[in-house]
Order: sequence, then C-alpha cells, then structure tokens
Amino acid sequence: MVVESYPIAFQQIYKFSKFFFTEKGFSIAVVLSKTPYLSASIASLGAQCEENIFKAGKCFLIPKLDGTSKWQHIVIEREEFINGQALYYYKFRKPRKRNLKKQFEISDVGLQAKPEKFFKDYGIVNHYADEREWLGKHDVDLSSSEKLRNKSSYFPYIVGNKLKFISWLKTDLKISNEKGKSLADITAINVNETPYSDIQFASQYKLNGSANPSIWINKVPPSKFRGKALVVLSPYLSSFEQKMIEVNDLYHDQKLIACKADDLPVELRCLLSEQKCYRFSLFSRVFE
Repeated sequence: MVVESYPIAFQQIYKFSKFFFTEKGFSIAVVLSKTPYLSASIASLGAQCEENIFKAGKCFLIPKLDGTSKWQHIVIEREEFINGQALYYYKFRKPRKRNLKKQFEISDVGLQAKPEKFFKDYGIVNHYADEREWLGKHDVDLSSSEKLRNKSSYFPYIVGNKLKFISWLKTDLKISNEKGKSLADITAINVNETPYSDIQFASQYKLNGSANPSIWINKVPPSKFRGKALVVLSPYLSSFEQKMIEVNDLYHDQKLIACKADDLPVELRCLLSEQKCYRFSLFSRVFE
C-alpha cells in the first residue's frame, strides 16, 4: 500500500498516528474528526508496530497433535540454537492429577521445546495476552476460519464501540485507485469476535492503570492511564463540550505539556497544514 497515493485526509491521520505511536516523549494526542470511527480505523493502521513474536513471554496457541482439534495455550520461555537451528522452549499448564495429594503437587507447569518452523507453520501468536491470564486457560477448538496466520505486527487497543469500528473498517473508502474497497480489503486486517483477531478491543476500565498504547473513540482516558493514547473526538457529538472538559481535566491531572508544531518533523508539519481535515493537539508528560 502506497500511502502517498491516497487522499490527503487519509495520509494526515495515518502519518500522524505512525509518528505519535513510534516516537518517544509524546503521551496523549487529541484529534477532532467529523468521522471519528473511520479516522480511528486509519490511525490504527498507521500505528501498526512490528515485534519479535518469539521473545520470552509471548503467548501462543498451538495444536495439541493428539488426534483432536484442540489448541493449547503456551508461553515462550527461551530460545536456544542447536546446530544453527532455533529451538524455542515453552511453558504449558499440565492437568492436575486428582489422585495426588495437594502437598505433592510441586508444580503443574511443564516445559517443552519445538523448532521455529513448527511455530511459523502451526502457531497463533496473541500479542495482547499476558502470561498470568493466558497460561492455564482451557484448550480451545478452533474452526478453520479462525486459524489465523502468524503476524509480527500488532495494533493499539481500541476503546470504543466495537460494532461501529468494524462497520467503518469494512466501509467502501470511495477512493478512485481502490474502487469498491474498504480498509479491511486493502490491508487484510482480520477483526471478529475471537481473542485471536488482529485488532483487540478493551473497556476504559481495563486500561485504567495500563501502559498499553490505545486509540480512544469519543472517549477520554482517565487520569490513572499511563500509556500512549490517541483520542479521536467528533465535534458533532452531543456530549462534545463535556468531552473537552474531560480533556482539560486530563491535561491538568497528568500535568501535560502542550507540544508545538515545531516538535513535528518538517514533512509531517507540511502535510498537516494542507486542507485542514482535522484539528490535532499533541501532549507530553512532565516526567517522560
């Protein structure tokens, strides 16, 4: 996808989001948009990050290879090289043996190893899962449509109406060089109801004290939030004035510093000055 071939409005939110989520020193960004869900969809694409899927702590689903269609929750522990081939040790939760007395059950976590090719061919990585809530989950039965390919990229959490987001992601962009295509068509982003989708949704309560990067649609992060947040608000929202009060409260509570246009790269600054499609505000935290 050549971003420069798309309309200015598309380029602006895409490149601003890419800059915001990859550059250190910026914490909160507020964008006013007439179509907040479409803007958030494009922003999520721009914020897409690449990450090593085999690092310690990464959570996977792998087939059990026991003749069933069950998939097991495992967590990568470490990497070793044998004869130049990468081998990955992973933890899994062993079923408890009821006939053993509790005091003899020293550990119910097992450790095994498989080559890198196994994970690339059969594993499904979940960038958003945490070992504490992943390891020990019951095995799952995945249909063929849910057996997603491994991806090294991941997106920020989305805080907003899931159905609206998916609807806008699948809406025809009406772009001449992509006739009849939506963002989902162009990017092959998979969004569905399973926890193995490319994009994950979260409530503001889940992210209250979280440091996870996220995109908030017509919602404002609470003062406890410590991660990066791109806030997309519609000026036509009935509660818009209240949302702006919440932005102002966040500004004071977190002692944010408003950034100037000079803090942006020249190329991005020039792009944002063309055809004012959005209003952008960028903030950093005092101690970051």
